[in-house]
Amino acid sequence: MKKLLIISLLSFSSFSHAGTNFDGYCKKLNGSVKNGKISSLTVVTNSYNNGEKPVLAANIKFVPKTGGSYHYGIMYNATTLYDIAKVSFLTQADIAVCVGVENAFPGNDALYMIGLSKH
Repeated sequence: MKKLLIISLLSFSSFSHAGTNFDGYCKKLNGSVKNGKISSLTVVTNSYNNGEKPVLAANIKFVPKTGGSYHYGIMYNATTLYDIAKVSFLTQADIAVCVGVENAFPGNDALYMIGLSKH
């Protein structure tokens, strides 16, 4: 029980520190922070290596508080982004996203980070 409490406290401390530094870390990634809600979450099954390796990816529709809407894809190996997006969509909690410009992606923007918002 004592070990579980210590691990929980360390996890909470780490999560709290990451949350307070979200904006600063986003700027280091040359991204910009937007606050809002996920209005749509679509889970997509896909595959690569000629169908040998199935993958799970997600597509979200993000509606910022400033208006408009954006669609972002979550890659199959970004499970933490997917988990936070799923919780946010199901609870309709406000989230903060860090987005940046990536010329290799359609639309030239990429979802760098996602986090539950305090706003």
